[in-house]
Amino acid sequence: MIVSTRIKSYNIKKFAYYIRHDLRLNIPDYVDKSRLNKNRYILFQDIKDGNGVEDWILNEWSFIQKDFKKHNKRKLRKDTGLIIEGIITFSKDSRDFVNDERNWNELDKRALEFVKTLEEEWNTKAVYLVRHSDEYTTHYHFAVMNYNYQTHQTIRAKLKKRDTSQLQDKVADAFQDLGFLRGKHLAKRIEEEGEFANTRNWGSVFSIHKKLLHEIVELEKKEKELLEKIKKYEELVSKKEEKLKRLENEIKEKESKCEEKLLKGQKTLEKYLKRLKRAKKEYGEIIQLRNQLEEVLKENKRLKEENEKLKKLLEDKKEEINKDDTKAELKRILKEIEEEEKIKSKKDKKKGFRRKL
Repeated sequence: MIVSTRIKSYNIKKFAYYIRHDLRLNIPDYVDKSRLNKNRYILFQDIKDGNGVEDWILNEWSFIQKDFKKHNKRKLRKDTGLIIEGIITFSKDSRDFVNDERNWNELDKRALEFVKTLEEEWNTKAVYLVRHSDEYTTHYHFAVMNYNYQTHQTIRAKLKKRDTSQLQDKVADAFQDLGFLRGKHLAKRIEEEGEFANTRNWGSVFSIHKKLLHEIVELEKKEKELLEKIKKYEELVSKKEEKLKRLENEIKEKESKCEEKLLKGQKTLEKYLKRLKRAKKEYGEIIQLRNQLEEVLKENKRLKEENEKLKKLLEDKKEEINKDDTKAELKRILKEIEEEEKIKSKKDKKKGFRRKL
């Protein structure tokens, strides 16, 4: 009995299809649906169910992109594989053994041991391991992240032919205590058995064609589903285009109204600007008049103060004048009295003279 493994990396455009196939989220037509419950799914990284695998991988890939850029000072290529998806298959002569349910538990342990070995040696993270027992021959699928968290490099691009050959040694080591052997190197098998040697252990040309036929049927089904989706999207796009056309017409109508309002607004603005200009001019004149008024008020205040001073001076003068008039009157009266005295004296002299006579 021979055990073998093959691996391939899938980028962001392709990985989801293989995950859904492996986890039976999409069920192919060629499987025995009555045996779906015979499959076993082992999820790692605390992923709760198959529906959460894609999201976990995308979130982890987001971290990997940042980590790679941090340590390599450049971005990962867009077509870089996110995961390394692998298959563990068994030769035809081991079919009865691997299809026997009594052996599944031990087979699962060896498959898990092999995946854990890859996880440790590649310094990566295992995502899932599944056993398919709903097909003709039991086999395993597994997936690990395509990233070495220690070297901060992708894994698949670094693997050489020697490394992939050593994978056959590792998987044989994991299953050898159950009686499985490593297959011969491909070059040696082709040398011994001819160009179809690679199909000896994994199935005849007929079985391969049969499997391909099932895959074609599945792809045709998917194509039909995609065509229906395309039709729906085209209808949706047509409706969106109609709606877009309506919106464009509404926008044009609103633009026209806006232009009218804008023109009207500009005219109103010009009117108010003229008013504002006039108001500014009037305000300037008011300020000028106010300044003049303040000057007049100041002058008026000064004149009032001078007027008060003059009034006081006038009163003082009046008092002085009144005093001067009184003195003059007294002088006049005294003079009159003196004149009367003189006249009286003369009369008295005359009377005295007459008496002497």
